[in-house]
Amino acid sequence: MVQPGVMYVCDRYYGLDYSYFEELRQRGALFTIRIRNKPKITVIEEYEVSDEDRKEGVISDQLVYLGDTDRKLKPIRLVRTGAFNDKEILLVTSEGPEKLNAALISTIYRQRWQIEVFFKWLKSILGCRKLLAESSNGVAIQMYCALIAAIMLFDLFGKKPTLRQMEMIQFFFLRYASVEELDDAIAKNKQG
Repeated sequence: MVQPGVMYVCDRYYGLDYSYFEELRQRGALFTIRIRNKPKITVIEEYEVSDEDRKEGVISDQLVYLGDTDRKLKPIRLVRTGAFNDKEILLVTSEGPEKLNAALISTIYRQRWQIEVFFKWLKSILGCRKLLAESSNGVAIQMYCALIAAIMLFDLFGKKPTLRQMEMIQFFFLRYASVEELDDAIAKNKQG
């Protein structure tokens, strides 16, 4: 499913096997991937960290060997950033500093993290634990339905509904609860 010329931004579980980076390079993919915080590294070159990079939280920008150097892995760029509430994050990227500055690498990953927060919200608030479709249109329809439901719930309750209120809504749709019982649950939320 990897396509050449596409930038893949991945969490640290994709960064456990360093040979995966070479596989992505061979397929012509671009990538920015978080890796675990205590890797074995050998620094080959230190790149300059600009004021713009520092404002974005970049700590260092290096060309490194990851893991044991006898494994014959190609060197890779490593950007250390503290742009996540001062928590240090290590990012490897296929793009050199002449193409993307370290601040942009940090921003790319931070934007990805916002998407993760959105999906966490979608799963926890609306109970959308899995996708019902595999096509892009099917996923888009599910997302639109979930967002519309979230807006309607917020409009109805004025805030995030409690677990019990969400259960009551589900019971209503399953026809285990009456309209009166649902109205009672809504009224209790507005009083509390």
